[in-house]
Amino acid sequence: MPFYPHILDQLKEEYRLEGLHNTVQAWIDYREWMRYPAEWDVNIARLIREAHNVGLPVGVTYGYHVGDMVDARYDESIGFLYYYRQLIPDKHKWRHPNGTVALDPYSVGSSRSFTGAYVVRIFSDPMDIERLGRVDLHLTMQPQNPYWKEFFIDWGKKAIDRGSDSIFIDNPDGIFTFFWGGGWGCTDTWEGKGLAEYLRIKLDDSVLRAMGVESLENFCLKDYLIKKYGPPRIFSNYVNFRERFKTSWPIEHVVFDDVENILRDPIFKEALLYWYRSALDFVRDVAAQYKLYASQRGRDIVLTSNIYFAWAPHITLAPFMDAIYVETNQFRPPPYVTRPAVCKLGQASVNGSKPVWIGEWILHFANPFEPYLPPRDISNLVRLRVAEAYASGCIMLVPFGTGHPSEGWPPRRLVLGSERPHAAAYYRFIFENRDLFKGVRTMPDVALLVSVPTMIWSFIPALGIGSVHSDYQIEIFGWARALESMGVSYDILLLGMDEILPTDSHTRLKSYSLIIAPELTHISDIHLQAVLDFLKTGGKLIIGPSFGAYDEMHNPRSSANLSMVFSHPNVLLTERWLGRDYQRTLLNNLTVSQSLLSLMTRAVDTFLASKMVSTNASQNVYINVLAQKWPAERLIVHLVNYDYRYDSEKDWTHPANNIGITLKIPLGFNPANVTLISPDIPSALTLPFRLGEGFLSFTVPSLKIWDIIIIEDKTAALQRALENLQNQYKELLQAYERLNTSHVELSQSYEQLIQTQQNLLAELQAKTEAYAKLSEENQAIKAELENLRGRLDENRVLMSELESLRGKLAELTQLYEDAKREIKQASELLLIYQFTAYTMAAITVSSIAALVYSRMRCGRRHH
Repeated sequence: MPFYPHILDQLKEEYRLEGLHNTVQAWIDYREWMRYPAEWDVNIARLIREAHNVGLPVGVTYGYHVGDMVDARYDESIGFLYYYRQLIPDKHKWRHPNGTVALDPYSVGSSRSFTGAYVVRIFSDPMDIERLGRVDLHLTMQPQNPYWKEFFIDWGKKAIDRGSDSIFIDNPDGIFTFFWGGGWGCTDTWEGKGLAEYLRIKLDDSVLRAMGVESLENFCLKDYLIKKYGPPRIFSNYVNFRERFKTSWPIEHVVFDDVENILRDPIFKEALLYWYRSALDFVRDVAAQYKLYASQRGRDIVLTSNIYFAWAPHITLAPFMDAIYVETNQFRPPPYVTRPAVCKLGQASVNGSKPVWIGEWILHFANPFEPYLPPRDISNLVRLRVAEAYASGCIMLVPFGTGHPSEGWPPRRLVLGSERPHAAAYYRFIFENRDLFKGVRTMPDVALLVSVPTMIWSFIPALGIGSVHSDYQIEIFGWARALESMGVSYDILLLGMDEILPTDSHTRLKSYSLIIAPELTHISDIHLQAVLDFLKTGGKLIIGPSFGAYDEMHNPRSSANLSMVFSHPNVLLTERWLGRDYQRTLLNNLTVSQSLLSLMTRAVDTFLASKMVSTNASQNVYINVLAQKWPAERLIVHLVNYDYRYDSEKDWTHPANNIGITLKIPLGFNPANVTLISPDIPSALTLPFRLGEGFLSFTVPSLKIWDIIIIEDKTAALQRALENLQNQYKELLQAYERLNTSHVELSQSYEQLIQTQQNLLAELQAKTEAYAKLSEENQAIKAELENLRGRLDENRVLMSELESLRGKLAELTQLYEDAKREIKQASELLLIYQFTAYTMAAITVSSIAALVYSRMRCGRRHH
C-alpha cells in the first residue's frame, strides 16, 4: 500500500477498505538505505498522512528485532553497531548486568547459543543476495535486557507521535530466544542473570541443593546440564558477522543422549517456563506502555502481533493483543492444504473474545506451485483464501502483498494485476452482506482438542526438540483436513496452561457429542477431570495411545490414573500419527491417502451416528455451519469449493453441482425459507427444502467457489416481523405524539396569531386615524407651503434688486474709495507744495539778506 498513494482513494472504494493495517514499514534498522532518522519524518509520517487524507486509519509495522548486515565491516559507518557507537550518548549506553558499559550492542543485547555464539537469524536466500547485494540478519535480543525493552518502547512511541492508529509487531520469534537456539546465557548476560533470580524465587534452597546447585550467583544452565547429563553433540555452522561476532547458521542443534531426563529436570522445567514468561512479560509491559502513552495524548491504538499459524510459541502472545493476526502461508495449493483449522485455533486462543485477522502475502514467502512458477493469474486462489477465512468466522485482510519475488518489488497483483477486479468483487460482497458475519457462533457437534502443554513440550529448538512445523502441529492439521473431507463441521478447543496461556475450553467440552484428541500427550489433572466428566455425561472421545501420558509440567502420569479413560466404553483408541501421516501425503505427494482417510472416517462414523451435516458433496467441499443469536434466529451454511485446478496461465475451480445437504436443526427451530447468496452469482436464489424430524434437506444447484445458505427460523422471522411492526407502531405512535404535540403548539400559535392579528388591526386603526389627521395637517402645510412659495418668489425679486443695489453700492464704494485716495493724494501734494513754498520763501529771504549783507560790505570797502 505505501507504494500506491496516488490510487489509494480508488482502492478504498473498490475493496471497501476500512483501514490499512500493517501498511507503513518502520523496521528497527540503521543501514544507509533505511535513512534513519530522516525516514521517520520524510517517508513514514508522509504515508500516515496520505492514508488519513483519504479517511483511512493506518498501522505501522516493525519487528521484535534489530536489522543489520552480516558482511558489513566492523568500522563501517552503517548498521546498528555504528548507531550505537556514534549516535548514542555515553549516559544512554547499554550496560551489562555487572554495570559496565557495553562497547557494542551485540554483546549486551543478543541472546547466546549453547556454545556461547551470538544468536541471530540470517536471511541467506540466494535470490535476496543477488537482488540486494548483501546478506541480512535479525538480532535475537534478550527480552530480559531492560535497555532493549526501553529502546523498543521508544520505537513504538515514535509511531504514535506521528499519528499511527495501529501498531503491528512482526517476528515475535525474536523475543522467544529459544526459537533460534538461544536462551543459554550465563549470569554475565541479562537472560542468565534473570534465570538465576527466577530460580531463586521459584525453588527452595533445599531443592536447588538436591539438584546439585549450591549457589545461583554464577549459575549457568548449560554448564549445569553438561555436568549432570554429559556434554551434548552440537551440529551447526559458524560464521562471523560484522567481522568479529561469531554466530551459528543454521541454528545450533543440541543433542543430549538423555533428553527425556533433561525434560523431567525441575531446573530445566523452570527454565523453559522462564523463557516463555520473559517474552510474555516483555510484550505485556510494552503493550501497557503503548496504550498508556497513546491515552495520555487522547488517542487509542490497536495492537497486534504475528501469531504465526496460531501455534506455540507465538500464540501465547494472544492475550496482550487487541486483534489476533494469524499468518497462514499457502505452502501447497488447495485442496491439499486448507486453513480453517488455523482460523479456529486463533479463535480458541482468546476464547472467541477477539477478532481473528488472517494475513498473508500470497506467493511471496512460499510458492505453492513449486517447482513451477505460479500461474500468471491466481484470482481463484485469492478468492478461495478469502472465502475460507470468512466461512470460518475470521477476517481475511486484503492481501495486497500478493505476487511472486520474480515479478519484482513490491508485490502488485491485487493493485495492478488481473486479479484485482475479482478479489475486489469478493470484498464488496462481504461489505454488502456484513450483517451475516457479525455475532455468529459455531454449531458443530465435533471438536478437535488441542493442548498448549503438548505444543510447548514438543517444541524446544534450543534443546533440539521440534522444528518450525512440529509433528503435533501437522497431526492436528491432518485431522482437521480429514474432517473437512468428511463434510463434518468442527470446532477447535484449546486446553490452556497456567502462566503461559490460560483458556476456558475445558468448561465447554459438554457442548459437543464427539471430542477428538489426537496425540494429546500433556494434560493437567483439572483438564483430565473435565474429560472424565464429559465421558460420564455420554460424550464420545477418540484418542491415541499416548493420550495424557504427562501432566502439564511433563511429569509422567501413571497408567492407573488413565485407566478410567482408556477403559471407558465411550472412548475409541486409534493408531498413532494418523493425522500427521495423512497431512504429509498431502504436502509432499499432492495426493490423498484414501487408506488413512478411511481409518479416520471409520473412527468418526463409529461415534457420530447423527451428524450435523450429511451430504453427497465431494471431499473437496468445505462445509461450516454457523448460527446468529441463540437460540438460533437463522442458520448460515458456508460452502467452499476446494476443487482447484491451474496451468501456467490461470487457475480455476471445477464447479460442484446438485449438492444435497441434510442439516440437523436445533430443537425448536422452524425453518421459514432457504436462500442462497454468492459473490459468484448475480442475485439470490430461493431454494426449495424438505423438513424431516429434526432435519432440513435442500439441494445447492451449483458451487463455483463460495456459496452461503441462509435459513431463517419461522418463529424468529415472524418475531422479527412482529418486532418490525411493533417498531413501526412505536414509530407511528411517536409520530402521532409528535403531531399531537405539534397540533397543540400550532393551536397555541394560532391563538397567538389571532391575538397578534387583533393587535395589528387595532394598531392599523390607530394608524389610519393618525393618517387622516396627518392628511389634514398635510393640506394646511400644503397651503402654507404655497404661501411660502409666493413669498419666496417675492424674495427672489427682492434678492435680484438687492443684488443690483449691491452692485451699485460696490461701484459707489469703489468711487468713494477712489475719491478718498485722490483727496489723500491732494492733501499730500498740498503739504508738499506748502513745504516747498515755505522752503522757497526761506531761501528767497536768505538770498535777499545775503545780498544786502554783501552790498553792505562792499559799501564799506568803498568807504
